[in-house]
Amino acid sequence: MNPLILIGFAAFFVVALIVGVRLLLLWRRTRQLPELLMAIGVLGIGPVGFGCMLTGVLTTSNPGFSNASFALGMIASASGVLAKCVFNWTVYRRSSIFAMTVTVAVAATLLGLLGLHVMNGQWAPSGAMAWDSLARSSTQVACLLWGSTESMLYWSKMKKRQKLGMADAVIVDRFLMWGLGAGFAGFGTGLGVVAEIIIGVPSLQIPWVVSSSSFFGFVAAVAIYLAFVPPARYIAFIRGRARA
Repeated sequence: MNPLILIGFAAFFVVALIVGVRLLLLWRRTRQLPELLMAIGVLGIGPVGFGCMLTGVLTTSNPGFSNASFALGMIASASGVLAKCVFNWTVYRRSSIFAMTVTVAVAATLLGLLGLHVMNGQWAPSGAMAWDSLARSSTQVACLLWGSTESMLYWSKMKKRQKLGMADAVIVDRFLMWGLGAGFAGFGTGLGVVAEIIIGVPSLQIPWVVSSSSFFGFVAAVAIYLAFVPPARYIAFIRGRARA
């Protein structure tokens, strides 16, 4: 694999790990559900889930280890997607029956897919397009883009409040950055799903998809970092721009 491609994956891995751990530490203090759900989502989809599945791809010479890596990665990824979906429902649309129904459907889909792997004992991709993999990836894309859309809608509302002096510029920017981070992550995964359907092999075995995933992962990492761990200079820039 090209070292430049690894930069994008490494950036996403490190940033998601930092943000996920910080959210877990925040949850230890607050004991609030949103912090825990977001931590599981970031860690499950990012460093644990994708990291383990990428390790499985890179260690195909050892089938047993590769299969175990995929198993851990799929379980972590499913947990992260479900946590993200529950977050979207309980934080943005708590009173929505439709949002609750979608969340229940996502949970049933993910549990069913994991159950199939448990029954046949095969977790690593066979080299041919697998519909269970497409279903899992599509569910992840839907949850990420749902969260991105909700965050961007809140950003739009907060921008109006900011103009009236009723919202802090840094908080407004964090809605934007989180929306972009989840959006780029979802779009990158969605591109892989489309390519897998057209080409007929697992997306992680398509070189240009791996390259694009690295790019979108890097952009998502930057946005997520600015949303959750913004440097002092960046905060000063946002406040200065708001005053101007």
